[in-house]
Amino acid sequence: MRIPRVYSFAIASLLAGCTWPARSGKGEKIPATKTDSAGRSRSSKPAPMCIDESRQRPVAGESVCDELCAPTRRVGWSTGACPVSDGWTVMRAQPLFPDDLDEGDVRNFLADPANSSTNPENLCIYEWRGRGAPTPPPDTEVDCMVVPDAPVHQPPIVTNATRTLQDSFTSEVAVSDTTLATIRRQGDESATPSVMVAVVDTAPHDAQSTAARHGHAMASIARNIACGSDPSTACPVSVETFVGLPRSRPNDTVDYQYGGYYGFESDLAKGILDALNTWKIARPNARLIISLSVGWENACHGRSSTVHHAIEQATKAGALVLAASGNRRIGSCAEGFVAPAAWAGELDRRRPLLYAVTPVDDQQRDLVTFRPGSNAAIAAPGFMAVTTDASKKETYGPISGSSVATAVVAGTAALMWSVEPLLRREALMTTLWKSGKPRTKDGTTVMADLHPDREQRVVSACAALSALGKEVGPCDASGRRDALGAWVDNVRDGSTRTFVEVDAPASATENCSSCNGPSHTERIGSPSTPPVPDPWVIPQPDNPACPMCGVKVATSKAYLVRDPAYDAYPLKSTTIMLWNDQQQSATYQYDATVLPLTSATEVSNSGFASANGSRPVRGYIILTFEDTAPPNQTFSVGNEIFVEP
Repeated sequence: MRIPRVYSFAIASLLAGCTWPARSGKGEKIPATKTDSAGRSRSSKPAPMCIDESRQRPVAGESVCDELCAPTRRVGWSTGACPVSDGWTVMRAQPLFPDDLDEGDVRNFLADPANSSTNPENLCIYEWRGRGAPTPPPDTEVDCMVVPDAPVHQPPIVTNATRTLQDSFTSEVAVSDTTLATIRRQGDESATPSVMVAVVDTAPHDAQSTAARHGHAMASIARNIACGSDPSTACPVSVETFVGLPRSRPNDTVDYQYGGYYGFESDLAKGILDALNTWKIARPNARLIISLSVGWENACHGRSSTVHHAIEQATKAGALVLAASGNRRIGSCAEGFVAPAAWAGELDRRRPLLYAVTPVDDQQRDLVTFRPGSNAAIAAPGFMAVTTDASKKETYGPISGSSVATAVVAGTAALMWSVEPLLRREALMTTLWKSGKPRTKDGTTVMADLHPDREQRVVSACAALSALGKEVGPCDASGRRDALGAWVDNVRDGSTRTFVEVDAPASATENCSSCNGPSHTERIGSPSTPPVPDPWVIPQPDNPACPMCGVKVATSKAYLVRDPAYDAYPLKSTTIMLWNDQQQSATYQYDATVLPLTSATEVSNSGFASANGSRPVRGYIILTFEDTAPPNQTFSVGNEIFVEP
């Protein structure tokens, strides 16, 4: 079991609220210094119970956006050498080679840029090293932080229920190995890959061991849909990882060997160009899909010319680019698509710059972390995914978020192209959309926010292959309503853990201001830590702390087991958050003296049967821990949970 990856950033995104114990990609301690966007130290103040309303939404030009897009980093493009500017350290991050450049010229340039006759366009990064407030270099822009759009977890207890969860996710999104084998025999059995999927994320190219698991998890989802779960079977799809998030914290140097947990827009642009250049050199005859399960706040910097330019070059070269619609962190009221998904539909309607993807749960409902206004025309399952990478003998999940949905669509599109390689990119995506199931919410058809004349459809590989005339059998996905019960029974019967019942009355109640009105909040015991982490502390931890937890509404009980990876950290509090169909919420915060979570725990609370007067349909859990090593900070870890009738 890997230890949790949790951070404390040396930038102003560390707020007065929950902080994170810091670890670098190699596990050593990182000093937890709080600074503002200009690098000045600042003191912390006590955390409030409710998040300040001014912190709930990002507004360009205000503190949240200054923290996410620090003025001390700028980026720009230059033909030839990057211009020098006083007070700024300049670095050429990545060359962009012209489409008609000979492969030999590219290799010569990469081997010896100074003596090459090739003059590619360069992505230039500027870091402020001068005194006082920085004066921006000409023709540059801020370089915002980019993060993964789902935390990744490895199951703490490998059980039949966990395997069932993986099987049910596969049945939602893929087709059987037998069906795939039959379809492959009908087509080209050439060993040369006809499709390349580039997952630009946390994992460097060809890396076996990485700091974060997110990139490999997304690649595993795409690969298993496109190729099946049998690694010995030849597959015409090559799924490859490229690092677009190479940093462990803002001031770290990039780590292209192990990758990181997040990056800047310039890092993501470099990763996209790495994928594009690799494709041009190594697989020029294959179709290219670029999958971006990452994003940044569009409200802060919606038009990044660096990433936009890289994606535009990829699209013009023939690549299909997919981007996650984004997640809304608990405590944030951010709305709309994150970038770059917000650019879906640009260029023109006949040739979009990229395609955005929105996640839904197993009942085709919004996730807890859904961002209002981020419904793309294409939706895909993004709830409680479990996937296995047989080549690495690694299992990832449960994972929830728009990251998952984007990887699902990447794998599905790759599978479609592998059986119909002559399909035009736009025809492929139209077929994928048309094959999907129209989605409704409260009896009303959900329409795409960027294209209001187009309804949203939930896609699957099975339905897409059927639309291509392939025989795949029935495409009805199995539900997962019994997953929590199966897991609880397994823990009861097959674990040394013993269930302990907790039934304590609330000692205090209050209403916090939330995005959809007041949120009823109950304190059980005397918890002194905040109920939710600051919404702008990023990235999310690598490992959720309670991934298989859930609430059974009929019995008003929650079933909780914290991940053993967090056993070394003393628990401070546990917060269970429930939402009804009207997005109204109820919050229950338990002090660790009342709910220690030292074993599998069954929590009784009559409030679990209702969230502000209506039956809860989705939930989230947050565990707040203390790091016993200096500087003895508290940190919070959250994830989606099951809510079953």
